[in-house]
Amino acid sequence: MYSAKIPIDQFPYAGWVPSANGRLSFRHIGESKHPTESIYANITTGNGRLVLAYQHRPLSDVLFQPIIHYLCSISGRFWFVLAARSDEEPSSAEEMQGFIGIYKSRDDWRAHESIVRTAILNANSLRFSLDVERDSETDRIFSNAQSHVNQTADIRIAFHIFRSGEVYFSEPKFRDSELEFASNNYAEACGHNFPKWVADQSYFFLRDITHAHQHHVPSSDTILILQRRDEADTNWRKRIIFSLYHQVIKAKRFGDAPSVYQSLGIQAYCLSFKAICKSRPIWKEDHHFNDEALKQSLEAKAQEGLARLAETAATSSMKLARAANWRTFALALVAIAVAVLAMLIQPRITDGEAARFPQLHAWSDFASEHFDTVVGACLIVLAIVWTLTHTDWVIRLSFSRDLLEISNIRRRRFIGLYFGLTIVVLLLTLWVSRLALFDIAHALNDFLHLVF
Repeated sequence: MYSAKIPIDQFPYAGWVPSANGRLSFRHIGESKHPTESIYANITTGNGRLVLAYQHRPLSDVLFQPIIHYLCSISGRFWFVLAARSDEEPSSAEEMQGFIGIYKSRDDWRAHESIVRTAILNANSLRFSLDVERDSETDRIFSNAQSHVNQTADIRIAFHIFRSGEVYFSEPKFRDSELEFASNNYAEACGHNFPKWVADQSYFFLRDITHAHQHHVPSSDTILILQRRDEADTNWRKRIIFSLYHQVIKAKRFGDAPSVYQSLGIQAYCLSFKAICKSRPIWKEDHHFNDEALKQSLEAKAQEGLARLAETAATSSMKLARAANWRTFALALVAIAVAVLAMLIQPRITDGEAARFPQLHAWSDFASEHFDTVVGACLIVLAIVWTLTHTDWVIRLSFSRDLLEISNIRRRRFIGLYFGLTIVVLLLTLWVSRLALFDIAHALNDFLHLVF
């Protein structure tokens, strides 16, 4: 039994790396492009498998990151290094063990990056070597890099992962006692558990370079986190199952059709993990979930969403056709207006002909004096028509998530702020364009005098 091999006092955290078929592929450990592309070597030898990988991970979640990071001179960038090995025949290996080293800053990492990268490149260069010393040389390169990371990483955390996806983590260990004290002290003052946060981030790193995000977006880290183990080694499994079902039901209630279809994949993960748990003699499921009925409900919800999308697409097509008609009509009117102005201006009626054609002379003078103003007004009308008939004019801002989050936290205050900003922008626009507006008003007044 896996849990019996992993002492709780040494590995107090447990989690699961999702796998729909219940068996992870160790050969793909290291392949990841989320959140950045990882650099890795995954080599098999006659004695087992060796994996060495590192990845840059931006972990800051403060609001308005570009501004806050610059003003406060802080950064959420960390560098994670994984060193793991299996001493079993690669195709039949059931477990791997190793550790994750964390470097807290770019400067810390730069001093050691070349050593780790060179080890990875050298190990990969030996992948297809036929040299009789190939396995021993690969093991030497890996051991040297592992030892270097173990001695230089700011934080080190050991892990043990099984083919089933079950993974166990130790408590993080700091290289510098002052860094440990400062980190824990600050986290406790803010009400956070820093060792648990480090363990969770290490789990996310291991999961990202082991598991392909097929049924959910890579950024949805909080679907699964590490759990504290208990003596029976069962409660953490129940919490993972609950988390997966919670995500499925949440998507069914509030998600669109693609999200609901993704939740079917998450349900498949859940069924896979339940099957893994059932293979453990200690497992006893307290709550029964009707998975077949849930699957039918998800499929019905997805079909409903697709039908609604088809109806929305038809409505959008109708709105698009109506918008095109309005735009064509506006263009035609503007073209006629500009053509008439041009006819009145060239050739302009002379003063000698004014007695014979006084009204036409007045129109010609008006067209000559206010040609630029009328053309500008026509362009403004076109811009207004284009804006009002645009089918999707939502502006996406880089700070939209931050604005939404802070608005939900302080709703009344920010409703007033948004209203005030709208008034300020409107008044500023009117002030900047006041001369043009006065000119348009003057031209409109002259036009009304001519007509009436």
